Amino acid sequence: MAGPVKAETFPTRTVTIVVPFSAGGSTDTVARLVATNLQGQFGQPFVVENKPGASGNIAASYVARSAPDGYTLFMGTSTSIANMSLFKNLNYDMLTDFVPVSQTVYTPLVMIVNPNSPAKTFQDFLKMAKEAKQPLTYGSGGSGTSQHLAGALFENLADVKMVHVPYKGAAPAVTDLMGGQIDVMFSPLVDAIGYIRGGKLRALALTTPKESAQLPGVPTLASALAGFDVPTWNGIFAPAKTPPAIVDALSKAIQKAMREPDMIKTVEGQGSDPVGSTPAEFKSFVEKEQKVWQRLVEISGAKVE
Repeated sequence: MAGPVKAETFPTRTVTIVVPFSAGGSTDTVARLVATNLQGQFGQPFVVENKPGASGNIAASYVARSAPDGYTLFMGTSTSIANMSLFKNLNYDMLTDFVPVSQTVYTPLVMIVNPNSPAKTFQDFLKMAKEAKQPLTYGSGGSGTSQHLAGALFENLADVKMVHVPYKGAAPAVTDLMGGQIDVMFSPLVDAIGYIRGGKLRALALTTPKESAQLPGVPTLASALAGFDVPTWNGIFAPAKTPPAIVDALSKAIQKAMREPDMIKTVEGQGSDPVGSTPAEFKSFVEKEQKVWQRLVEISGAKVE
């Protein structure tokens, strides 16, 4: 039987970062950038393994049950935290089965409409929604996604009634928004920024309290609807009971990775902000987020079985 892993010798073999979504998405892209950087820092292979399915629960459950030795890590997201309130019978708990290592990125969602929409501003859209004879429609990548919960919070805080149209993933929802089949969508900026820059979608407002350098002049929903704050984010978690010295070594390396010019350029180009937090900072953030997403799930009435 192998003895305990010591931080000064860690790692001595391949480290796997498990991503809860398919290859090619924004979470996967960040995980691969981080893996490449850590491989350079530690001199050992860091590989990404994609385990999509069940809204990310398959991957989370797998890592929660992995050996707490630093060799199997989880790329958790805001969805991982929302799932705690969405699913009744989860076989893991993000707060007790994992130790937060470092948050990697933070991304606003953006309220987007078809460029032919009469709504040129968020205030125009609000007026349209209040005066519409038939409720306006908002699309999402599925029930309980950040897009759905942001739309439900908008209905709640703006005091308007809209109809939620869930799709199997965000891509077909964006296609229908561009085709005029739905009226509005709240999309992670990383998924929408190319369409906005290309003039295929119009950005009306951001869902986080801070404006984005990637979309100058686009206001925040919080400026008109107090308390509107729906970000998406991701970060590295290790199984609970991973030795603190290993968590600390990984965290310091991730913090360094997120400050490198190439990383900043890539992440900001996607419409995200690089973070790179300490384990204590990330833990405090995750605990706060759990309360935020619990409230959003309650407001939306979303349930996933």
